[in-house]
Formats: sequence, C-alpha cells, structure tokens
Amino acid sequence: MNYGGKELSEHSLWDLGLILKTLHDAEAKREQASKHKKFDMNNKDNVGKLPPPNPNFVILKNAVELEIRKKQDNA
Repeated sequence: MNYGGKELSEHSLWDLGLILKTLHDAEAKREQASKHKKFDMNNKDNVGKLPPPNPNFVILKNAVELEIRKKQDNA
C-alpha cells in the first residue's frame, strides 16, 4: 500500500508513527464533528447523519499498524 508516493515498507518506523498519529487525529476530529448540532436529529435544522467513514481510510490505518508491528518485530 502506498502513502505519500512510497510503499509503506519504505517509510521509517518514525514516519509510520507520524502517519498513524495523523490518522488517529483525523478520527478524533470526525468524532467531534459527529457531535455538532447540525447532525443532532432533535435539531430542526439538522442535515442528516454523518456519512460513514471512507473504507480506504480504515484499510490504510490497518496497513500502517501492521507495518509498524512488522518493523518492531524485526528491530
């Protein structure tokens, strides 16, 4: 799997950690956004439910976690 134009295996363990942190931060922002009043079903001006997460996001996050484990096991 590619990230930033390189295979995940070509990134350093440090870079993979930063990528994973970025992904976790994005999840936290999405969680915070889901609690916004425009998504509250009791609000007359609601816009509906927050769409489901992009499946590629979950795939990338799992791939980064797996690559981190591989590099840690080989260290």
